[in-house]
Amino acid sequence: MTEYGDRISLEKYLKACDDNQTISMKHVIELTGKMTTFSFKHIKWSLEPNVRNNGLDGPKLQDGPWAILPLTTDIRCYSFLYLDDASLAAGSQFEFPVIVLELGNESKNHNIIILVLKETSDHYERVGLITIRHTFEITNDRAERWLPRAPISEPSDHIWLQGTEKKTILVK
Repeated sequence: MTEYGDRISLEKYLKACDDNQTISMKHVIELTGKMTTFSFKHIKWSLEPNVRNNGLDGPKLQDGPWAILPLTTDIRCYSFLYLDDASLAAGSQFEFPVIVLELGNESKNHNIIILVLKETSDHYERVGLITIRHTFEITNDRAERWLPRAPISEPSDHIWLQGTEKKTILVK
């Protein structure tokens, strides 16, 4: 977006740069994508009973904030939130709006990449990033039991994704 509030495509901006034209830009980006709100929970894995952790066949689970994504009515996926600023996630449980940047079945590596945001009066600010790959997720059931492996459907079938709404937002 230019300093005057005009929208400009990335292609047009890059062309102007190639032609040595200077365009004064605001420090914002306009994103269009599927949005919803996620719940997050600070987890200390050494205190969690019966969790798959530190095995030779899997990665070490990192203590910190984890996004809670309902896959079905009975199974939830937990995925780590990489925070830009740790102070943004105060408390043991909290919520933030998110926008899906890349969806597994549409991406080359079948990853899901989600930008976590904080809403202000007229724009959003980046809080962090969630990247979901099968080796870096953990699931539990309705009874809060951690599952070593859960039958996971295609991303488009996940309950959390069905609750998204397509929006265009400004991110500073």
